[in-house]
Amino acid sequence: MYYLLYRSQATEALNAAQLTCLLEQAREFNLRHNLTGLLLYTTDHQFLQVFEGDKQAVRTAYYESIVHDSRHHDCFVLSEGLWRHGSFPDWSMAFLTPEHEVLPRKPGLLAISQLHRVLSVVARAHPGLSQLLLNFVERYEPIS
Repeated sequence: MYYLLYRSQATEALNAAQLTCLLEQAREFNLRHNLTGLLLYTTDHQFLQVFEGDKQAVRTAYYESIVHDSRHHDCFVLSEGLWRHGSFPDWSMAFLTPEHEVLPRKPGLLAISQLHRVLSVVARAHPGLSQLLLNFVERYEPIS
């Protein structure tokens, strides 16, 4: 299983409708390419995403699609490589936005308070990744 972790800056603040559209597009894309993972979006309009799957699919998704997406810029790979097995049973998004209460209930959409459930699974196999994700979000809201 191959993984890639990157961060980027949104080109503009995304509202609830735009985030929901992004979730739906990403879930469809990842389903077609057998990718799983997690995307975080923060109140200062940053993205942090980790995704996993076949090495070619992961690298193609990032280097040929994600970095060219006009919704963000300054993409920076924090880590990539092999790990023994997947950490994410599905692909999800968690938003740290002032609008989080009005986001619709959709499969794959996590309230930040639910993030600990996902990270507890990740921590078993990849404690360093889990800690990095926690450090990223704790600047914005405590995870309960």
